[in-house]
Amino acid sequence: MRIGFAVIAVGLVSAALFSAQSLAEPRLGASVLPTSRYVQTGTTATAFATIINSGDSFAYDCTILPVTAVDAAFEVYQTDPATNAIITPRRSVTDIGIGASASFVFAFTPNSEFAPVDIELEFDCSNTDPARVLIGVNTFTLGVSDDPGADIVALSATIANDGITRTPGPVGTGVFSVATSNIGAQSTITAMPQSTDPGISVALRICETDPATGLCLSPPSSSVTTTATSGGINAFGIFARADGVAALAPATRRIELVFTDGDGVQRGATSVAYTTQTEMGPGGGTLRFDGAQAELDLGTAIGPVDIEITDEGGVPAALPGNVSPAERVRDISVSDVTRLNAPVLFSLEYDEASVDEDNLLVLHYDEAAGTYDIATVRAIDTDANTIDIDARSFSSFATTATNAAALFATEFSVENFEVDRDGWPIANFGSYYNSGGNCLGMAAYAVWWYRDMANGGQNPLSTQYSTAGGRPISIAHLTAARSMLSQNQYWTLAHSQGLGLLSEAQVGRLLQAALVLTGDPQILVLRGPGGAHAIVVYGWNEDGFLAYEVNYVPGDARRSPVIPFDFDNPDNGFGLYNGYNEFSFVSLTSLGRGQDFEELDLQAQAGYPSSDFIDWRSPVGNSIVDDVFTELDVRLSGQVAEAGELILFSNGREAIPLGTNDTIFYRLPVRAGENTAILFAAVEGDIRRGTGFWNWQSADSAVVIREFRGDFRDESPFIATLNYQGEAVLQLFVDEPSSPTYLHNDSRASTAGLRFEGYSNLEDTVSPNLQTVYWSQWHEGAEFIVSELPYRIAVQHLEGPTGFPANIYVRYQKPDGAYVSFTRRIYISRAPDNRLRQAGGEYGGIGEGFAGWYDSWYNVVHIDTLNGTHQLCRTRGPC
Repeated sequence: MRIGFAVIAVGLVSAALFSAQSLAEPRLGASVLPTSRYVQTGTTATAFATIINSGDSFAYDCTILPVTAVDAAFEVYQTDPATNAIITPRRSVTDIGIGASASFVFAFTPNSEFAPVDIELEFDCSNTDPARVLIGVNTFTLGVSDDPGADIVALSATIANDGITRTPGPVGTGVFSVATSNIGAQSTITAMPQSTDPGISVALRICETDPATGLCLSPPSSSVTTTATSGGINAFGIFARADGVAALAPATRRIELVFTDGDGVQRGATSVAYTTQTEMGPGGGTLRFDGAQAELDLGTAIGPVDIEITDEGGVPAALPGNVSPAERVRDISVSDVTRLNAPVLFSLEYDEASVDEDNLLVLHYDEAAGTYDIATVRAIDTDANTIDIDARSFSSFATTATNAAALFATEFSVENFEVDRDGWPIANFGSYYNSGGNCLGMAAYAVWWYRDMANGGQNPLSTQYSTAGGRPISIAHLTAARSMLSQNQYWTLAHSQGLGLLSEAQVGRLLQAALVLTGDPQILVLRGPGGAHAIVVYGWNEDGFLAYEVNYVPGDARRSPVIPFDFDNPDNGFGLYNGYNEFSFVSLTSLGRGQDFEELDLQAQAGYPSSDFIDWRSPVGNSIVDDVFTELDVRLSGQVAEAGELILFSNGREAIPLGTNDTIFYRLPVRAGENTAILFAAVEGDIRRGTGFWNWQSADSAVVIREFRGDFRDESPFIATLNYQGEAVLQLFVDEPSSPTYLHNDSRASTAGLRFEGYSNLEDTVSPNLQTVYWSQWHEGAEFIVSELPYRIAVQHLEGPTGFPANIYVRYQKPDGAYVSFTRRIYISRAPDNRLRQAGGEYGGIGEGFAGWYDSWYNVVHIDTLNGTHQLCRTRGPC
C-alpha cells in the first residue's frame, strides 16, 4: 500500500470555512499551522497563521490576540508568505486588501507547566467582525512540561491539496497523509485518527509510511505506536472508509490525528475536513456504493454531476414474462443527464444463489414509457459476482435472468417493422464529426423512432424528413449527422476498444432476449480490422439475425441482410459479416433519453430555422479549391450572433471554437479530394465544451454544412494528417527516401526535394480540444517519383496520458497519376519514452529500417511511390 502527497501549504484557508455574511463589508477567515505544540517550560512555541479578507472592501488594522488565558507571554509578527521571514515589529497590525491575505507568526513563551489547552485566538480588524472560531483549524493547542518531551509538529496533505479528504461514494475509502517533525526530545508516541463528529459513521485506519516511497511499513490499524527521534521525521497514511453519506461541514466534521506519549498526554495534532463524494466531472472517476460502483470515463461529463445508487424494496412495475424475480433492484439517479456525452459505467454485485448466472441480465425501467428495456451489458464476472452495464437513462435497474427454455423460439420478428418503411430515407454517409460515418446515430434514432413515434407503422421514419437538396444540406442528412454527434464519444470507444468482454454466445442471447422482452428493434455494434459499424436488428431466423443496414437506400437488397449466427451451437457465435468479426449488443438505454431524441426531432421538423442567421460566404459549396488552405468567411446575425459559441468541424478532425463575432475569418486546411466543413451554433442553451467533446442538447441550434473539393494534383502528390483527442503530445514523422531527415511539424527543405507546409496546435497541451497535425508536401523534381525506397510514416508519443485512438490520413499519387487515399487508425496504449533517442541522424533512433524504434514510436505505413503501393504496419515494429 502506497500513500504520499505534497504537503499542504502553510496558511491555506478553505473558502468553505467562512460564515455567511454580506459581501458589502470585509469578512475574515483564518487558519493556523501547526495547530498543536507541546514545549518545555520557558521554551517558545510558535505557529503560523493566515487571515484572508474575502469581502469587497479593505480590512484595516488586522492582528491576532489570544482569547483563552494561559500562563505564557504572547507575541505576534507579520511575515512574508513566500519565505515566512518576519517583516514587522512585534504586536504589528496590517491592512488587508480585497481578496487578499496576510501572514503572521505568533509565539507563546510559557512561565509554568500546564496540561494541553485549546487556546482560542481572535483574528480581527478594526472595521470587521472577528473570523469564525473553528476548533482544529484556527485554534491552537498548547501543552507545557517542566521535563523535556516530544513536540510533534504535524502537517496534513489531501489529494486535492484543499484540506478535505473525500471518499469516492458512501462506501468508498478516502485517504490523506501526515508528515511530522519532532522538535522536542526523543519519545515513544502513539498516533490515532478520530472523527470529531459522532453523528457520522466512518472507519479509520492508519499506517506509518516510508517518507521516501509512501509505502505502508505495516498493515493499517486503528493506531500506530512509533519512536519519534529528536529532529526526526515520521510519515503516516490515514484511510477513511465511509459507511453512509457525510455532507461537507468543515467547521465540525473533521478527521483529527492526535499524537500522545506513553502517559496519554497530547504531544501534537492535525486535522482535515471529511466528506463523502457523490459528484464527478469532466475528469471522470469512480464512486463506490453498497454493492455497486459507478465509473465515469474522461470527458463523459461536460460539467459536474451527482450520482446516487440506492436499494429499492421491489420492482416499480411488474416484470416482463419469462424472467425470474428480481435478485436486487437499485434506483440510479444522475443530477443532470444533459451533462453526459456518453453512458456511465456501473458494476453491480449479485447473489449467485438467487439468479441464473448463465442467463443474467439487467432490466431498466423507463418511467416515461412505463416499460422495461434491457441494459447494455459490458461484462459478467462470475468469480466476483458482478455484472457491468452502462446507461445514459436512469431510474430503476433490476438484476434478473431470462427463462431461456421458454423465451427463445426458432424464429422471431418485431411486429410491424419494415426495413424500407421504418428506416431512414437516405443511406449512411461519411460523418462530419468523426471517422466511421453516422451509423450509430442513425441506428439509435431509427430504434427510438420505431419505439416512440412510429405508431405501428402509421408514422414511419422514412416519411419524416425532406431529402431535397441532397447531401449535405437536406434536413434528412442534417438530422442523421446531428444524431451521430450525440453518440460521438461512445462511438469513439466502440471504434477503438470495443464495448465489452462478453462471449458471442452471451451477446446473441442478450440480443434475443431484448428483442422478445421489449418487442422493439435493437442495436448491434460490429468491429473488425477495417473499423467498426452499427446496424439495427429486428429479429432472427435459422440462419441468423435479421438486420436493417443503414448504409443503403430504400429498395437496395443489401439494406436487409442476415447477420449469421449459429443458434444450434451458440458457442460458435456469429459468422463473418462484411469483414466484421466482433459483435456487441447496445441498448437504447445507453444512447439517450426519449426527450433527447424528441428535442432533435423538433428542430428537424422546423427545418433548423436558425441556420438562416449564418451567412456562409466562402468556401462556396461544391467549389474546387486549388490550395492546401482556403479562407473561411462567415457573417452572423440575429440569434446566432448572440449564441454561446460557434464551432467548426473540419473533415471530421476538429472541433474548433470560433467565438461569436459578427464576422469570422479562419484559415481552413484543405485536403485533396472531398472536404466537408460544418458550423454548429447553439441558440437557446449552450454548446458546452467538456474534455474534447461537444454536447448535442440544445433547445434550438443553427447548422450549416458545405462540401468542396481540394484539387491540387500537380502540386501535392502526398499528404499525411494526424489527428487525435486528448492532452497528449504526439508528433508525425515521415522518413524520406535517400535522406536521414525526418519531417515533422515545421517547414523544412530536404534532399529528396520535398517540402512540408501546414499548421499544428500540437503544443497546446492544456486545452483538451481535438489536436490535429497536418502537412502537405509536393515534389520539386523527379526524385519523388523515382525513389527506390518507400516513405515511412510514423507517430511518436512524446508525453501525456495513454489509452486513446489516433487517426492518420494519407493520400499519395501513383506514377500513372491516380491517387490513393486511406485512413490508418492506431491506439496509443503504451507508456511513452518521452525523449527522442540520439542514435545517429538529426533526430536519431529510428534509422536503418526503423530497427531502433522504442516504446514511444508507432510504425504506421510504408509507401512505395515508384510502384504506387503501400503496406500498413503493425502498431509497433516493422511492417
